[in-house]
Amino acid sequence: MAVAPSPPPPALERAPAAPTRTDAGAGTTLTPRATLLRLVTWSALALFGAHAWAVQVDPASRGAAWGSVIAGLVVVAGLAGARRLRGRAGTAAVDGLVVVAALLALATSGIEVRLLLPDRWDVMVTGIGQGLGGLPGVRVPYRGLDEWIRVVIVLGGSLLVTLSAWLAFAPTRRAAGRPLAAATLLGVLYAVPVVERSPESPFLSGAVFAALLAAFLWADRLRPDQARLGVALAGGCLLVALLAAPSLDGRRPLLDYEQLVTDALSPANSTRFDWSHGYGPLQWPRDGREVLRVKAQRSTYWKAAVLSEFDGRAWQERPGTGDGRVDTEFAPDPDYRDRLQVVVRNLRSTEYIGAGTTLGVRESPRLVRAGATSGTWRTGQTELQRGDAYSATVYVPRPEPAELRDAGTDFPAVTRQNLTMTIPAPGGAAAAPAGDDGPRQIVFPFWGVEAPTYALPEQGLPALDGEDRVARSVYGRAYRLAQRLKSASTTPYEFVRAVRARVRRGAEYSETPPAAAVPLDAFLFEDRLGYCQQFSGAMALLLRMGGVPARVASGFTSGSYDQSRGEWVVRDIDAHSWVEVYFPGQGWVAFDPTPAGAPPRAQLVDVALDPSATEASGGSGDPGLGAGDRQTDPGIGAAPEPPGVPQQGGSTSVLPVVLAVVVTLLAAGVLVRRRRRRRSRDLTATDPELLELVRALALTGRTPKPGTTLRAIERQVAHEPGADAYVRAVRQRRYAQGGGPDRGAGPDGRAALRRALGEGLGPLGRVRAWRALPPRPRLAFRWRTRRPGSDRREPA
Repeated sequence: MAVAPSPPPPALERAPAAPTRTDAGAGTTLTPRATLLRLVTWSALALFGAHAWAVQVDPASRGAAWGSVIAGLVVVAGLAGARRLRGRAGTAAVDGLVVVAALLALATSGIEVRLLLPDRWDVMVTGIGQGLGGLPGVRVPYRGLDEWIRVVIVLGGSLLVTLSAWLAFAPTRRAAGRPLAAATLLGVLYAVPVVERSPESPFLSGAVFAALLAAFLWADRLRPDQARLGVALAGGCLLVALLAAPSLDGRRPLLDYEQLVTDALSPANSTRFDWSHGYGPLQWPRDGREVLRVKAQRSTYWKAAVLSEFDGRAWQERPGTGDGRVDTEFAPDPDYRDRLQVVVRNLRSTEYIGAGTTLGVRESPRLVRAGATSGTWRTGQTELQRGDAYSATVYVPRPEPAELRDAGTDFPAVTRQNLTMTIPAPGGAAAAPAGDDGPRQIVFPFWGVEAPTYALPEQGLPALDGEDRVARSVYGRAYRLAQRLKSASTTPYEFVRAVRARVRRGAEYSETPPAAAVPLDAFLFEDRLGYCQQFSGAMALLLRMGGVPARVASGFTSGSYDQSRGEWVVRDIDAHSWVEVYFPGQGWVAFDPTPAGAPPRAQLVDVALDPSATEASGGSGDPGLGAGDRQTDPGIGAAPEPPGVPQQGGSTSVLPVVLAVVVTLLAAGVLVRRRRRRRSRDLTATDPELLELVRALALTGRTPKPGTTLRAIERQVAHEPGADAYVRAVRQRRYAQGGGPDRGAGPDGRAALRRALGEGLGPLGRVRAWRALPPRPRLAFRWRTRRPGSDRREPA
C-alpha cells in the first residue's frame, strides 16, 4: 500500500527528542580501533587549532597550546577510568574530573599557581573579569601590558580544547561521545584567530584543517575496506575547494562584526574628560566607573594634561604640539624615577596618562607624539580606549621640605613661559585699562630678580608698565594680595606655603559654585566657593604674580590600591586638578590646595607643604595617603564609600556578582534537567529506534494519529520492498518477538523506508527523507536484546 501524502493531522503532544544515531559497535562504547582513531585525530585537530589560537598573543603561547592538548588527554584518561566505577564512586569521579579539567585549563593559560588556591579565587575572578572587559577593541596579536587580557585570550583556547575533549569521549546513554559538538568547538578554536589575523597561507591552512576535521568526524566510522574510498572523496573535495577558494575571497567583509562589537561595547561604557577649566558647575563624570589601572612603585597623581595658559578668565591647555624636549632639571635621587604600566579601562582619551614629567611612552597600540607641553604625550586621531595598555617612564620629584627651602632662585630660562597671564580685552565686566586696543599678555619677573613687569600687546612693542596694567585690571586685588604674601616670605617655598594657606582660608568645597564674570577673583574675595579647579587655578595665578613658575595639572589622584594585585584602581570620581611649582634642582613639584575633605577619593597628602602630613601617613616620607585626605576609602576611619561605588579595586564587589551568576546558572541547569527527567520518565523504557521512527514520520508530514500501531505503519510502507521489514524489526525489538530483528533491518531496509518516506513530497522529498532518517555508513545494526521481564504486549 502506497504512502499517500496528505495534510498532517493535528500534531501529537511532542515527546523529548531522543538521539537519532548510535555509535557503531555496541551502543555507548567504541571498539579499541575506533577509540584509537578518534583519539589520534582529535589530538591532531586540537593541536592544529591550539597553535592557530596561540598566535593571538605576542609572543605566541606555544607552550599553552601543547599544555591544553595534554590537559585534554588527561581528561580523556580520566573519563576512561571513571567508566570503570559505578554508583556514587563513578559520580564522584566524574565530578572530580570536572574540577581537574577546569584547573588544568586555568593552569595552562598562564595564571599563577597560587591564584588557583581557594583563598585567592577572588583575585583570579577579578582579574579574569578585567581581562574580559578589556577585550572589545583589542587588536591581535596582543602585545599590550595587561597580563589579564593575555591570560583571558589564552584561557579561551584552553577551555575550548578541554571541553572538546570532554564532548568527544564522554559517553552518553545513546552514544560514545558527541564528536560533532567537539568538532564545533575545535572549529571555533581555529576559525576565530584566522578571522582575526589571516595566516601566511590561508588556503593551505584551511585545507589542512578541513582534512583533519574530516578525519576526526569519519575515521572511526569507516570500515577498513571503506577507508580508501573515504580518503579519495575527501581529497577530491579539498582539491575543488582549493581551486574555488581564491575566487570567492572578497576584499571587504559582508558584515564588519569587529566594528559593531567595538561600537556597541566601548563607547557606551567609556568616559571622556575635558581637562580645561570652566569654573561652572562640575561637569566631570562622577559615576564611580573604573577608568584606569596603574602599576607603580609608589602613589602619585596620574597626570593627563598641563594647563599652562591663563587666557584672562580660565586656565587652558597650550594649543598645538611640542617637540618632546623636557623643561625640567633632574635631581639625582633614583627614587624619583619610575616606570608605570597603565591599562585603560572605561576611558577614551587622546592624552596618555602619566605622572610628573613623562619622559616617554612605549608599547602602546596607538601613535605616540609629543604633547603641547613638555612631559606630556598624545595619540594621533585614534583615541586610547578600553583594553589598551602601555608603559611610561616618568620623573616625579618628592623632595623634603628642607630641600625646597634650600632650592634657591636660579630658575632655568625655559620656565619663563610659566610666569605669564593675559589681561582681558576692554569692554564688559572683565575690562582692561581704558585706551588699550586688545588683550595684553603680562610677563612677571622671576623671584628675586629686579626687573620690570612687561606687557606684550597682540601687535607692537612690549611695554614696561605691565605692573600698573595688572594693578588697574580686574585682577588688581589678586595682584596686591600676591605682593603682600611675597613680602612676608623669605624664600619661594615659604611663599608657596603662604599662598596655599590663603587660598584655603575660609573657602568651602562646592561643585556648584555661583556664576561670576571673573571666576578666580570672585573665588578669592567674594563667594569663597569652588572645587579643585578654583583652588588650583587661584593658587597658580597668585604664584605667577609673585615670580614663582607655576602651572595647573589635570588628571587623577592615585585611586584605591588593590594590594592583592599590586596596582592602583582609578575611577572617574578620582578626576582632579592640582598645581605644579618649579624648584631649581628639583623640577616640577606637585602641590594640592584643595581641602582634604574634598570628594576626590584619593587626594594625596602634600608632605612638602605640611610636615605634619608625614605623621598622618604613618611616618613615611612618601606622600602617601593621610588620615583626613581619603574620606571615602575603607580603613581610614572616615566616611564610607558613596552608594554604588565599589571599593578596593572592585575585588569585593565583583566576586559576589560572579558567584551570583554562577549559582543562578547552576540552579537553572538543575531545574531544566529535572524538568526533562520528569517529562521523559514515562519514556525511559522506550526504544530509541521507535522514537527515531516516530520522529521521521513527523518530519515528513506523517505524524501518526493517536492509536496508530506499528503493524499499521508496516502495512502502509509495504509497497516499498524492504521498508516493511525495517518497521517489522522495530516492532520485534519493541515487543521482544521472534528472538531477534529481521534481516531487512540493515542498511537496505533503512534506505527502503527512506524512499517510502520521500514519496509524494515534491522535488525536495528525498532531502526531507534524508534529514528525517539519515544513513548510517557503518552501522552494524546490532540491536540490543530486551532484558528478561520486559513483556510488553503488542496491541491487536
